[in-house]
Amino acid sequence: MRRRSLLVGVAGLFAGCGSPGSDTTDGDGVTVTPAPVPSPTAVAPRRHFADEFCPRFDRRTDQTVCGHTQPADSGLRFTTDRAVARLVDDRLADPLRVTLSWSLEGPLAVFARTWYLRRRDGDGWTGVETAAAGDPVVRIDGGDQFHWVLDTRSHDTGAATVSVAVPLSPGRYAFAVQTVGGESRLHTESVVLFDVVAPEDDGTPG
Repeated sequence: MRRRSLLVGVAGLFAGCGSPGSDTTDGDGVTVTPAPVPSPTAVAPRRHFADEFCPRFDRRTDQTVCGHTQPADSGLRFTTDRAVARLVDDRLADPLRVTLSWSLEGPLAVFARTWYLRRRDGDGWTGVETAAAGDPVVRIDGGDQFHWVLDTRSHDTGAATVSVAVPLSPGRYAFAVQTVGGESRLHTESVVLFDVVAPEDDGTPG
């Protein structure tokens, strides 16, 4: 039994050495499936946007933070579930989820429905859509999260999620919201980047 356990452990270490999608059988009859090769849509945002500066859209705020440049231990984190979203029949194959995480003391005021979306146009950014201002501010406590679901159609969402129905075509986008710290009163613009690609594309749009 100890020999079999050892062989299984060693085989696991080298599971990725076979060809993608194939199974490998070791000398003791144990079948090991190699890890799948990540698709372009699974690339981590920090690595995917490594050469991209953090754009600032509203200079009335005290600071702008971007999900792809923030340290993992930041008290305010703004992230997407993937860096690349793929279109199928002119709509996203899967909705894109954006998450704001707050881990500091005191409440955070989130202008949850006053979001704005920009699209890369050459060296600059062009406005795609801006949600109407004036909606109630959402307050979350330390350890809580708030979410936005981006798609070409509206979705039913819960109390801590906003559905964002926007037109999307291949290109690079920036989604932004603003918050105010309950204790620090720091007014922050938070931005996440993501790419939208056509079904036949394998990587980042030009």
